[in-house]
Amino acid sequence: MRSGDEPPIFSDQVSTLNVADEATEPNFDDGEVEVTLTRGEDPQQPVCISAHFLPPGGSSEGCLGLDEIRTGLSFQISQAHGGPIQVVGIVPDDVAEVLIDDHPVLLSNNVWHYAGDPGSKVNLAVRSADGTQVATLAW
Repeated sequence: MRSGDEPPIFSDQVSTLNVADEATEPNFDDGEVEVTLTRGEDPQQPVCISAHFLPPGGSSEGCLGLDEIRTGLSFQISQAHGGPIQVVGIVPDDVAEVLIDDHPVLLSNNVWHYAGDPGSKVNLAVRSADGTQVATLAW
């Protein structure tokens, strides 16, 4: 999960978390990836994300802490068999918009997904509904 020295400017609320044993439907499914958010057992990392990429396949899992959630910039990157990079992010409830290179990305149930070319530069921005809180990151 990516999140480091970014300041925590959002809430730590992720209302779409599932209880691990009761997760029956993914929180996010865009035809390329299915993502499920669950409550972690570790109080230091109570939010867990499980991403299952549809063909060519593969999966990625991880848990993170509430301070990481509050940055709005928590994500994981995967790449299978030389294909595109797959970026799956999780944001708190007060984030209303996710942009990659100034283009809106589908945000549903606290989760977003982006597929891009390996080695390309990416600019990520997340915004609150009223626009007063904005977090950005480039890689």
